[in-house]
Amino acid sequence: AMKRYDPDAILSRVTKMASSSKLPVLVAWGTNDKYLSSEEANSWAEETGKTFKAVPGSAGFQVQMDYPESVYDTIRGFISSPSSAPPQASAAAALPAGWQMFKDEATGRDYYYNANTQATQWDRPQN
Repeated sequence: AMKRYDPDAILSRVTKMASSSKLPVLVAWGTNDKYLSSEEANSWAEETGKTFKAVPGSAGFQVQMDYPESVYDTIRGFISSPSSAPPQASAAAALPAGWQMFKDEATGRDYYYNANTQATQWDRPQN
């Protein structure tokens, strides 16, 4: 059976994922989108700590179809900027050998898994 489309639930999930991501994200938006204005898209980007860029031209909902060259230029400018570089992990932030960090989807908390011992824990392991 096909699930019913729930735009509020989808927006909530995307907002949660974007807000928790430490990676740079570009919200490239068409200025003539009939479903969500560029002002609303910009507000959402600010709320989630992401970068907003209006795509030049009068693109609508399918901005990549309306103005592919402008979308390309917008994305290229974003990935070329120093602010879009992913954060670099410092030596102090490195985990001890065998440990990996994961995010618990139910709580949103980080937890740690040791691949050598198969142990899991909430507290960050110390070097």
